[in-house]
Amino acid sequence: MTFMHLADFAGAKYIDEEAYADYLHENRSRFPPRALAFASAEWHYDYNHSRCPHDASLLTLQVIEDKAAESEFRKIDIRVRLLGAYHDGHIDLAYLNVQKFSVNVYAFKELSCFRGFGDWLIDEIRLLELGRVVHEVQWSNAKWQIECDDIDCRWTPIPGASRAEDHLGSIFDPPKQ
Repeated sequence: MTFMHLADFAGAKYIDEEAYADYLHENRSRFPPRALAFASAEWHYDYNHSRCPHDASLLTLQVIEDKAAESEFRKIDIRVRLLGAYHDGHIDLAYLNVQKFSVNVYAFKELSCFRGFGDWLIDEIRLLELGRVVHEVQWSNAKWQIECDDIDCRWTPIPGASRAEDHLGSIFDPPKQ
């Protein structure tokens, strides 16, 4: 990743997103609108917010090739569904008009098996030539990079699930009555 990285602060790991926030702000007029909205959303790096992808888990990853196209060049979209970190909603991502993608998963040698993608750790969206973007996501057991024209993100609450904001109050908040 270019901007996002795990930093060490007094022995604890944290994600330093200050340089990335500056990059997004400086280049906001060049970003595709939906990718910018997702990347710069207040909740994106707020780990107490239900919509934050950090610690979300992968439910589905679909590569959709438009076979109806008459050209030898077919349009590819990628659709992803995540279960939010607090299990109170789904994060749906749509990567539109994908130009290139790679997915690297890590097998555990001592177990001789694949243990899934694990948790979403950090991500960043960067500009490419011709107004495209690349979304790089580091999972606990995998990594992917997807180059596309734009990224759409939608949040769908799970009916009956408690919201993270309901159970993550500050110790300074007055007790609920």
